[in-house]
Amino acid sequence: MIDQVGFPLIRSEARYGPLISCDAFAARGDYTNLQWMADKIQHGHAINWDRATSQWQTQYITSPKPFDHLLSVCPDPGKCLSAVAPQNLCMLINSASTTSLAEKIVRFFPSRGGVLPEDIVEDSPFFMAAWQMLRNQPPCGPAAHSTAGGSGGVERYTAGVLTESGVDLSMVLNWASRFALHLLDVEDDRKGRSEFLGSLLCQTARGCLCDADKAETAGDEVKARRCRQMAVEVWSI
Repeated sequence: MIDQVGFPLIRSEARYGPLISCDAFAARGDYTNLQWMADKIQHGHAINWDRATSQWQTQYITSPKPFDHLLSVCPDPGKCLSAVAPQNLCMLINSASTTSLAEKIVRFFPSRGGVLPEDIVEDSPFFMAAWQMLRNQPPCGPAAHSTAGGSGGVERYTAGVLTESGVDLSMVLNWASRFALHLLDVEDDRKGRSEFLGSLLCQTARGCLCDADKAETAGDEVKARRCRQMAVEVWSI
């Protein structure tokens, strides 16, 4: 499997039949050198993601900044993310100094967090990235201030960047209640961020209970129990 800007450079093809697969050129070199990979992509070369996967499974990527840059130039960032072990991605998210990498993972991650609550695992790059965005997102504006206490001003922090992308906040908070209690600390504006998260927890828990009531009215007891359990786990953060 290769990835290339534009049409790939084909080396050979079957003489008859549709062009479903073919041999093509891919860049040869050190696939642990992320700057080299980014340069090759920007110059129109194909990347062999099978080779990248093989190397990255044994030689973990340790620096989030060049990996963030590589994602920004990839024609298909999802392929690049799929080539990295989940544990490695989680390590990169935790060591990043900004939310830029987390934002790309939330946007391009192949599975997009589409799992049931009982299938959520600790080493989930998607949920960890979404949680980092909730905890460490930059303020909405220099004049913005928190409204969690009912001040009536402009919200300083918002979950809109996630909800607008179709992220289920209840699933993110459910994951956090199980696996991210050690990741609550933030470096700045602890009061404002704590108020924002507290308000978000209340809203999400109430939403889960409303969904449970609707499911029960519709006769779906399984979904009703799941929503109530979700509300309990979300509120336990």
